Amino acid sequence: MSYMKKKYIIGNWKIELNQKESLQTIKKITNYIKQHPTNLLNKKIVIAPAIINISSVAPLITGKNIVLAGQDVASKIQGALTGETSVVDLKQQHCRYVLLGHSERRLYHGETDSSVAGKMGLVTQHGLVPIICIGESLQDKKGHRSRQAIQRQLNTILDKKYFLPAKEVIIVYEPLWTIGQSKPLSLAETEKSLLMIRNLLKQSRFTHLQMGSISVLYGGSINAQSARDYWQSSIIDGLLIGRASTSWQSFKEIIKL
Repeated sequence: MSYMKKKYIIGNWKIELNQKESLQTIKKITNYIKQHPTNLLNKKIVIAPAIINISSVAPLITGKNIVLAGQDVASKIQGALTGETSVVDLKQQHCRYVLLGHSERRLYHGETDSSVAGKMGLVTQHGLVPIICIGESLQDKKGHRSRQAIQRQLNTILDKKYFLPAKEVIIVYEPLWTIGQSKPLSLAETEKSLLMIRNLLKQSRFTHLQMGSISVLYGGSINAQSARDYWQSSIIDGLLIGRASTSWQSFKEIIKL
């Protein structure tokens, strides 16, 4: 039997859902998975609830096709970091993945490539899988510097001095200039950007990475309609979905792809 790499559907719930809504939504997802097991043979669903709701949601997660993720992680295991969440706590709450460098963390919390690199080291050290978000700014886009910007991000985040051996690494192309747009990036432009990222990862400076363990996803204003086109692409290993993942009707349509 040939091995078929599963595609990711990652739902980032941000703080869109309260505890009651989170429980209702996760129950609908898990019930759907139980009723349609063959539909999940080629998919892996990762849900990132608000940190305060993870402990409530975790007991409802069963099976191998759906797992939990943290939306971010502290730069240290413990210490005087008010409002942060330790990687140890995420692991104890059965999170297997962690979002790092999300565009909103970069824009609103001053996250940098260097801080993302340091966090990635902690995440891999504790056996969790990093979901690393990268993407150029509007200024880079207009100045035709997209490739240079992404190269710079990869060089910093995946530097050997930070990177520890990991069975799996997920990279999400999430261009900052698409945030809040109702119209998602075209399939052709998305594929072009992901191919560029794949080619950059083949450079000699990244020989410490195992290319087979890297998945390259797209994230940016995805809805149920646009997800269909992205899903059919052999270049895109999955999707990071924001608001559409908090509506069961929209998310169900994406899971059914």
